[in-house]
Amino acid sequence: MEYQQLGDSAIRNFVITFGSRAAGGGRWGGTEQNDAGGASHASYNLGVTFIDTAPIYGQGLS
Repeated sequence: MEYQQLGDSAIRNFVITFGSRAAGGGRWGGTEQNDAGGASHASYNLGVTFIDTAPIYGQGLS
């Protein structure tokens, strides 16, 4: 796995980030909750340590 330092901090993140905006559905169309959860779990199991999410994604469902 390839990691990169985050700015001037001591934090090192996997170079691949899991973006979860579409996981909550909403404007992005329907999303099966099990599929979205499975995708995030799979990315974590593969070593992804940076998950992009926010309370607004899918009106909080993400």
